[in-house]
Amino acid sequence: MTRSLTHAFVLALVASVTGACREPDASPWPLPEIVATSKYIEYGTWAEPSQVCMSEKLAEMDRFIEETAEFLEVAVPAEPIVYVWYPILPEEEDWPCSSDTACYTTISSNGYIPSTLPFGVQTTFHEFVHAVDNAGLGRGHSIFAEGLAEYLSRTSASMGTSTLDGFAEKFSAMLEEGITQYGLAMHFVGSVIQKHGVDGFKRLRKEVPWDARLQEFTAAYQRALGENLGSALMEMELQPITGQFPWYCDGEEVPWPDPGDLEVTLRGSCGDGFFWSEGLVEGVPSRWKDFVLDVPEAGIYTLTASTVTSETAGIFAVLDGCVGTESGNILVSDGVPGINRLGPGRHLLRVGLPADAAEPGMIANLKLEFRPLPP
Repeated sequence: MTRSLTHAFVLALVASVTGACREPDASPWPLPEIVATSKYIEYGTWAEPSQVCMSEKLAEMDRFIEETAEFLEVAVPAEPIVYVWYPILPEEEDWPCSSDTACYTTISSNGYIPSTLPFGVQTTFHEFVHAVDNAGLGRGHSIFAEGLAEYLSRTSASMGTSTLDGFAEKFSAMLEEGITQYGLAMHFVGSVIQKHGVDGFKRLRKEVPWDARLQEFTAAYQRALGENLGSALMEMELQPITGQFPWYCDGEEVPWPDPGDLEVTLRGSCGDGFFWSEGLVEGVPSRWKDFVLDVPEAGIYTLTASTVTSETAGIFAVLDGCVGTESGNILVSDGVPGINRLGPGRHLLRVGLPADAAEPGMIANLKLEFRPLPP
């Protein structure tokens, strides 16, 4: 029996999970037919493929692959990267990611990214950083692999200012333990790049053995960068590191003509620039579209979403402030309204609907109800 992902579990993962990453495995796994391609990606899905619409989303990822390769000063991968969407988890022997929801590995000379998450979430970009990094620079210590993938796929800070205290001790303990923590790794990699540039990062990455613990790592750091690791880690406690993800707030414009409530019908179709569909599968969001809107004033907002027939099962929506906008995020899952404080300014709205054999596009009703902030 397959292990189905519950709908609520999928939605929670969209907002919070970063997939783990695996080293190459000699054993192949079952692969579906490739149903969409781009310059660097071959897309397959275990969903029914008749409604697949991925050209524009894959083109966006192509640009990200090129940006990542340019940043690292390496060539783009010579072989296509195979990306496969699983609407449900297969049997354990057919799944290369253990208990994780997405990962990066290889099949022969091709990068391979199996995922149970919707295409285009932060985890997707994280795994494609691995594909470029692995093809261009080869296998490296997991601190460099995971730290770089987080650094180039996030817009947020690696660690809050309050948690920077003790970074040196935490990082050293992580090296001794040999289990990479993504936030610590991102802060370290970002700090190295900020001070020594990409060339310094690559020198250090090359010098450190892939399985190094604290003693070997310390010696390699001194050889590569001419600094004492302990002193460098203490210096890294002084400055937060912000992720360098290049895209975040792009979608079809939703006008908000007057302050107060917003009530609007949202539409999407294949080829409109911001819509994509991962395949036909019952009960799981697979039709997606991104929108942008400008919240006119700070307040407490309640977000609801439904289909035009008032169905709410399987409806997903998340509203989040763009870079520079101070806001919480609001999540709608299975039509259950979400509520949070929003600040004025630009926001990204992502809406997902389950596939419908009779309607390959998207029509959804959305309402944002405004309540003034308490005095």
